[in-house]
Formats: sequence, structure tokens, C-alpha cells
Amino acid sequence: MNVYYYNAKCGLRLPAALIGRVRSLDAVCFRNGLFAEDQVDFLKQNILLIGLALGSGITLLWPMLARAGAGSVLISVTEAVMLMSRNQPLILDVREPDEFAQGHLQGARNIPLAQLNARLGELQKFRDKPVLVVCQSGSRAKAACTLLKAEHFTALHQLQGGIQAWVSANMPLIK
Repeated sequence: MNVYYYNAKCGLRLPAALIGRVRSLDAVCFRNGLFAEDQVDFLKQNILLIGLALGSGITLLWPMLARAGAGSVLISVTEAVMLMSRNQPLILDVREPDEFAQGHLQGARNIPLAQLNARLGELQKFRDKPVLVVCQSGSRAKAACTLLKAEHFTALHQLQGGIQAWVSANMPLIK
């Protein structure tokens, strides 16, 4: 007749012959991954650290995910200069006319963000061509890229930091 020992903590039934080889039933339960209580206790004791790790991971990934959703490529001033010299893109400045008059990139076309939806017909011929979207700091350009992406523009580029970054890099503006 076989004799079995039952451990109520983890519901494990072991033959008596095995008990002599094992230091405790608790060690067998833990080794087999049956100690759910220990795992729950660990989660309870470290919930703040786990939350902090998840929160920081989301914070690090958020800008990348937001850019992917906008459907445009965020480029630096140097990359914008290379794009302008190689591909001759449409430079779309979505600032207000008074901001545009204070200084803009050479060859830029001014269509304020508020009017962009109504004036999309002017841009239809640039659907499959590179478009560099510029604003003062980058936020309006992101909104414009989202709108243009919804209208099936395929090669959208957004100047990171906008005109402020352009001026900071000592690049010329046309007045």
C-alpha cells in the first residue's frame, strides 16, 4: 500500500518515499511553481515599483507611438536641409500669416492650420511628392500631418522644433 502526504498550502500530493529525499513540502511546492500566495504577496508588496516601471516604459514609448500615428517622419534641421536640396519638397508652413511674414523658409507656401482642411484642393498635386510641414514649434505641424495623412499624402516630413529650431541652428529665413 502506498502512503501519500498532502500539503494543504499548494494542494500537492506526494508519495511517502519521496518525502525523505526532500527537505520540506513547501520547497517542492515552490519549485513546481505552485505557490501562488507568494507571487500575490510579492505583487502586493511591490505594486508601487511595478507601477513605476510600467509608467516609465509607457512614457519612453509614447513619443514614438504618437509619431507613428501621425503618419509623418520627424526630421531635424540638418535632415530638412538635405531633403530640400535633394528632393525639392513642397514646404508647407501652417503658421498664421503674421507669423509667416516675420520670416519663413525659402519657397514655403503658407496655409494656416485653421484653413488647411478648406484649402486641400491646392495641395492635391503633391499627394505623392515629399511635403515638409513647418510651424513655429512643431505642434501645429503635427496636427497638419495627421490631417494630410488622412487625405492620403504619402511622403510627409515634419520639422522637429519648427521655425524655432531652424533659427537656433542659424539657418536663413526669408522676410
